[in-house]
Amino acid sequence: MKPNSIIPLFSIPLYHTQTEYVMDTKEFNRLSNIEWFEPGPDYNNVSVVSNSQSLFKDYDFKELENIIEKHKDFYVDEVLGMKNNFTMTQSWVARTKKGSSHPAHDHKNCIFSVVYYARCDSGDLVITTKDNFIGQKWNLDFNYKFTRNLFNSTSYTCKVKTGDIVILPGHIEHFTTSNESDFERYIVGANYFISGLLGEEKKVTKMDIKINE
Repeated sequence: MKPNSIIPLFSIPLYHTQTEYVMDTKEFNRLSNIEWFEPGPDYNNVSVVSNSQSLFKDYDFKELENIIEKHKDFYVDEVLGMKNNFTMTQSWVARTKKGSSHPAHDHKNCIFSVVYYARCDSGDLVITTKDNFIGQKWNLDFNYKFTRNLFNSTSYTCKVKTGDIVILPGHIEHFTTSNESDFERYIVGANYFISGLLGEEKKVTKMDIKINE
């Protein structure tokens, strides 16, 4: 028996698109020569991040900033369908050398993050969750009879390449697979948090959130 329709209720709004923007040599050289936070010996074979967590204030990458803002606006307006304002709170660069990867993590203190792939010749973005919606409800070890799908899977692999933009909610755990290219992988990330008026006075939920930019 086939149902009339299967409706994926209450989905996670993952946004992935290919842009037409690829940094030219001059812009990319500026990006790759910023100051880096070098991790200690306990962090071998993982990505390194920029010292700056306010990339677009500390460095002039206005074209990229405008592109990220444009896709952020589309995500808020057309995907989330929200009228609230969202303000960029952090922006940074991560660099992944050959043989390295980015371990599983989420992004605290943000509603969603935008990631731009400045150079990506190798490696995927993998979205993970401890349990699918059935496991979250019942905490049982179910046996599945066919290939994992939208409803029973616990991971999703996002094939990314240079020029791509991905937007994902901050609480979603994710990691990257190993960079097997001879070229280092570079991403620019930006976190966003809700700002301005939130809620309604008649619901006794009205508040004004101010972000220190």
